[in-house]
Amino acid sequence: MILTEKGSTRGTVSFLLLSTIVLLIARILVGIMEDMLPHVVPTAIHWQPIADVVKDDDEDAFDVKKEGQSHSEDSPFSSHSGRLALDKLLCNNKKHLPVLMFFTDSSPLCKNMEARSLSPEEVSKLADENFYPVRIATENALSKTEYKIWQKYGIVGVPQIIITTFEGERISSGFGYLSAAKVRMILHSALKTLRASAEKKQKQGEKKQNQGAAHD
Repeated sequence: MILTEKGSTRGTVSFLLLSTIVLLIARILVGIMEDMLPHVVPTAIHWQPIADVVKDDDEDAFDVKKEGQSHSEDSPFSSHSGRLALDKLLCNNKKHLPVLMFFTDSSPLCKNMEARSLSPEEVSKLADENFYPVRIATENALSKTEYKIWQKYGIVGVPQIIITTFEGERISSGFGYLSAAKVRMILHSALKTLRASAEKKQKQGEKKQNQGAAHD
């Protein structure tokens, strides 16, 4: 049988429609199976508190220029390049890098991500031992500190994870629903960046020390 050009086109359209229907049915079945799986209570990660800071007490902490913006030369914040001083806003954080998770209680994506992606031990242990995890519910009334953090990073959608330095410089991030494997990858990427930065600073310090010794 020889198909005409018109018949060939109809056959292609029918195939595409059939493929779409099959994919849709498969996605529905997967969703039903996921809903049947037992949900893990999302309390594995030990979320840390965010202490509210009064602006008059610490002006530097409330430098809320968005990422990519810079201050004028005479600005008292020019040395920070417009970064948020998270080491001051998160005053209990003395050791680990901040992990900022923005979410809403009403979002299915946020609920599923918390229950399935953040609860596995390999994720929660990695977060608790190496970072300072903080949750900010964007649909609730935000404290002044939470609002400044939200404003700083221009959050327009959730869920979203941002890992920063103490000064608020973004190291790694992820947007939308993230699997446990993806979350681990983001966390490991941040740790790798941190170690590389520490090694670079150490080498620069050793080089400067050697140059000083040579001049002596």
